[in-house]
Amino acid sequence: RYEIGSLTMSGLRGPGKILTIALFGILMAGPTEAAKLVVVSSTVPELVPGQVIDGTSSINVGAGQSVSIVAPGIEPVAIEGPFSGAPESRDGLIGLPEQEQDAINELASLFVEDTSEDGKRAIRRRGKGPKNAWDLNVAVAGNHCIRPTKDFQMWRPNAGRSAQLSIKDLATKKRFKTTWPAKESYMSWPKEVKVEDGATYLLKVKGATLASKLQVHIVPKKFPTTTARVVWMSKHGCKYQAKRMISRRR
Repeated sequence: RYEIGSLTMSGLRGPGKILTIALFGILMAGPTEAAKLVVVSSTVPELVPGQVIDGTSSINVGAGQSVSIVAPGIEPVAIEGPFSGAPESRDGLIGLPEQEQDAINELASLFVEDTSEDGKRAIRRRGKGPKNAWDLNVAVAGNHCIRPTKDFQMWRPNAGRSAQLSIKDLATKKRFKTTWPAKESYMSWPKEVKVEDGATYLLKVKGATLASKLQVHIVPKKFPTTTARVVWMSKHGCKYQAKRMISRRR
């Protein structure tokens, strides 16, 4: 006679007893929690960027429509219509790895529009911006992530005239000045200014209204997926870069 919870099993011996107990444990565990997915882009009115959906919940993508979705452990997956069913049934979404809720939240936050005045001001200052997400827009303050093994480029708007660029390390108080050539939108970060992970710099292009306070984060070399790298960057405040990187993968 065996008692588990409020149920009693008797007369079970050997493999039969083990199998019964194992099955009972599965039943008591209940259904597995559905994997969470984040909408990256969508032409389906019911699915908007930043929306979190269950992988087992049915979605409807009409003919001519599409939706791109992602989870922390995978690359973005595009679903083209016509499609009706659970996203987890699609190639690339089957057998999703275990996910952390904070990673889901980070991904979702990248696609939620910031309607605050600060958010609108950042969009205006960012303007067209550089072509490469790794390049630094000197007109925009905040966090910027860089690769550990490569020099990075700076970009400026209104590159018609030459201008003096000033970079100040706020920890050492050292200041470096150089001339940004006329008609050149890009310039390499000067080798005279050492880049330290977590360091903060003040950048000012002569003629600009404001100086830009910049904190640099050096991204670790290896991640299992682009999405994992994007989550790391988002957690370190490099949300604009992270969004561009995940969006171009869809």
